[in-house]
Amino acid sequence: MARHAFAGVTLLALGVASTSCDSIRLQTVDTHETVLSRTREVIPGPSVRVQTRLRDTTLVVQTMQGCDLVEQERVRVVEIRESDEDLIEEFIILGLGAIPLATGIAMIVDAKEVYPDDRNSRQYNSVGEDGAMVGGVILTSIGGLLTLIPVVQMLRVAAAGEEAESVTTRRGETVEANVPCEEPTGPIRTSVELKVGTTTAGSFSTDADGMLEIDLPRAIPRSLANSHETITVIVAGRAVGEIDMASIRDAHLVFDGEREENVWSRIDLERCRTAPPEDTQACTPVSAFLEMFPEGRHADEARWLLEQRAGAVIATEPPLDGVAPKSGSVPQKTEAQP
Repeated sequence: MARHAFAGVTLLALGVASTSCDSIRLQTVDTHETVLSRTREVIPGPSVRVQTRLRDTTLVVQTMQGCDLVEQERVRVVEIRESDEDLIEEFIILGLGAIPLATGIAMIVDAKEVYPDDRNSRQYNSVGEDGAMVGGVILTSIGGLLTLIPVVQMLRVAAAGEEAESVTTRRGETVEANVPCEEPTGPIRTSVELKVGTTTAGSFSTDADGMLEIDLPRAIPRSLANSHETITVIVAGRAVGEIDMASIRDAHLVFDGEREENVWSRIDLERCRTAPPEDTQACTPVSAFLEMFPEGRHADEARWLLEQRAGAVIATEPPLDGVAPKSGSVPQKTEAQP
């Protein structure tokens, strides 16, 4: 029996030893920072560097990543870590171990009061004083080892706190944004807007190479070009320059002239001049042209043709150089036959 008890005690001792080798989980409960030094440095940042130029009436925009002047802080960081272990299991084992420990101590204390195991004795006890003592020692050992396991773990948890110190460099406050970069930076995508007065005339974006080309006469409506003098160029939410509207208006006139010539060249003018009265559609294209270009280069000629048609006459000569004569000096004409 003693051998079996010794084996059990040995196994419990090994359990205690293995428990004491388990790692303790730690968590950071507090952090203290101390700024050791501050330096200023130019580094790439969220700002945008912009280059713009005009190629005739085409706006060329190039955007690159900008740089900021920032404070770099050298900081000592002290982390206070404490145990994150749950000790519920240890308390349960401690309670269970207290039972045999208390029982064993009681048996040892009461061993002298146990009757001897002499069968001839008047008061006989099969256990006897020696058996009670041995049983008490065994129970006390078992209880002691059982309670030792959680007690060791609790002591390890209580002593597991630590402080970890490190020194790091971090970015502090921005002193100045969008400063010249000390080294070349790469292109960046960003938004580009054309603002005319309070109206946004167009919203665009640079490509992956940071480039954008805008044909201004096509981007700016004629109504805005005729009512304002400048275009504000806004890149990444920041106004970077203004463009005079005069060149845009001139380009619109050129476009209008080219479009007018294209439409005028498609009209059968000869039919409008010489068609008999019953051909009611002969001058319809001329009327449509005059609605489109009431102030155009060929507007007077178109009106002259319509006046001849309305007077039921056939023009014998076209206006010279594409310009209709003024009222009272029309070319010679003959009455049309009914």
